[in-house]
This record gives sequence, structure tokens and C-alpha cells, in this order.
Amino acid sequence: MGLLSWLRLASAVDRYAETNQASRALASPFAGESHLAPAINVAADVFGLQVVAVTRAEAMSIPAVARGRHLIADVLARQPLVAYGNDGVRLAEQPAFLTRSAYFPPRLRTLWTIDDLIFYGWSLWLLDLGAADARSGRAPILDALRIDPTKWRQVDGQIVVKLGGKDQVIPPGTYLLIPGLDEGLLRSGARTIRGARLLEERWSARVKNPVPVTEIRYTGEEDLDEEEMRDIRASYIAARADDDGTVMVTPRGFEVHAHGDQALELFVQGRNAVSLDIARFLDMPASLIDASQVNGSSIDYENNAIGRSSYYDLTLRSWALPLEEALSQDDVLPRGQYVQFDLSALATPDAGTGPALED
Repeated sequence: MGLLSWLRLASAVDRYAETNQASRALASPFAGESHLAPAINVAADVFGLQVVAVTRAEAMSIPAVARGRHLIADVLARQPLVAYGNDGVRLAEQPAFLTRSAYFPPRLRTLWTIDDLIFYGWSLWLLDLGAADARSGRAPILDALRIDPTKWRQVDGQIVVKLGGKDQVIPPGTYLLIPGLDEGLLRSGARTIRGARLLEERWSARVKNPVPVTEIRYTGEEDLDEEEMRDIRASYIAARADDDGTVMVTPRGFEVHAHGDQALELFVQGRNAVSLDIARFLDMPASLIDASQVNGSSIDYENNAIGRSSYYDLTLRSWALPLEEALSQDDVLPRGQYVQFDLSALATPDAGTGPALED
């Protein structure tokens, strides 16, 4: 049974909306609740920690992650996927599903497939197959639909997709499972993303109240009890949050002492360090996501040429590999044919028209 039949059995399939959800599933489509829940329970019971799975929405709220994702997925999706023969010559008749689809714009399908590989480490396409060839028995692919990671999972070696609100087991041969370069950023970079979120929250709080670490020193003769100290501290915090909080009157018996501004330095260097780590996870030159490897300074004159070359030769080609290899399998194209991204348009500056694409 092909993809089209499965879709007709379902009452509805979220086509465009599923790519714009505010939140995503757990870190990997293979790490369902049954896998993660025991670890969460153990951590909470034994260590008293609240462990929360990192979501794609959280990761994309980190500027360095968003920048890296756009530079990989957006750029690659603009480049054409081209089928070649075993002689390395471009096929005169290209597989139609590479450039046309009744379900989803093909370039957006490519974009969200690469997005899946970046964050989850896997992507799934359901296939609409034509009639099998009498000689080879191979059924050509007529169309393909990328499935949002929240809509599918693997259960006992079978692919289960939620179609029309119901779980459907997808028969072998009617789907294409695309493995990524690693287990996905939401798993391999989970600790970095959590740290970056905390840093962003602290930085936002510091913008609201930019005074450095402050000590309210009591110099009076009578001792203060704990409740009185809490009240004084709360009053000071409330005064600082006021629109006119830059000017205050300190009562007799109290002194306000600011202890340096180490926190500001942590924000600058810490955010740069996060960007460096994200660049390493994505196999991307740090300069492309505005991170510096030398004390937060800029050395553009030395890095620009190297960064551009590494971006094209390593970053884009690395992330193109999983989709190219998946589409080059013998059950996707006839033996001896293969698919590659045509990255030739990236060799020269974009004149505004982008690469040549088939309609």
C-alpha cells in the first residue's frame, strides 16, 4: 500500500502546520516516553533533580543555534537535488519527485528534512509508489512526504505514524528512513542548550537591573533578625526595579557596596563560549555565527576566507551527505544512479536569482 492510500485512510494530515509547531517531541523520535521517563524518575528520586528534555523550540531560542540552523538548512534547500548516472553525467530525465510534489513544496521538504537531521538525527519520508516494473519488480517513487518528528516513532522495529489522530504501522518499502550525521543536537548538545538558556535568562534579568552584585551592609548597633533582613533586601530590590531606581536614599545605619562586575564579563564571554560550542556541534566555522576563538575579539581579516572555504567544503557537504546517500539507494533510484546536491551556484556570489531549478 503506497503513501497515497495511507493518506486517504486518514481523516487529515497536518501538512503545513506540523512544521510550525511551537514545541516538538523529545530529543529523538526513537527516545519515546517509555525510554526517557525512567531516567527522569530516577534523577528526581535519587538526586532531587527535575530533568526536562530539551525541545527544538528551546534550542531555536538560542541565537547561535538559530543562526547555524539557517546557514545549513536554508542554504542547502535552495540548491537543486540532481540525479546522475554511473558515468557521472546528469540524467536527461530527472526523477519527478525531486522537484514536484502534491503534498508539500519540494524545497521546503528538503529544508525540514535537514532540520530534522540537525535536531533529531533522523528524518522520515512516506512514499507514494507507482506500479512495479515487471522485470525488476521495483516500484518507482512518484511522490514523497516528510513526516514531522512528533508524528512518528519506532516500535519493535516498525515505523508507526500518527495519521488522522490514529497510529498506523507503515509497511516496509513505503517509507524512507534517513539517518543523520549523529544522534542530533537535542541529545548531543542538550547540556549546552540548557546552559545557554540559563545564560540568556540571567542576561535578560541583568538588562532589567544592570547593577553589579550588591551587598547591603548594616552598621547599626542593634542586631537585625532574619525577617527584618529579608524585608530590607526586598525593599532594595523593589526600588531598583522602579523606573526611577537609579536614584535611591540609603537609611541611616546601612551602606550599599557594589562588588565588581564579574557577571557582565561572564555574560560576554559565556555567550561567546556557547556560540563556539554550537559551531562545533554543527561542524561550522565559528566566525559564521559571530563567535570568536580568541578572547571574544574579532579577527575577520584572517578568518573570512578560511571560514567560507570550510563552510562550503565541510559544513554544507557534510550535512548534504545523509540526504544524498538516502536518495541514492537502489530501492529509491535504479542501480547505478545516484543523487547529489548541485552546489555549483555557491562557488560565486549570488546575483539575486539563485541556482537554476526545474519547475
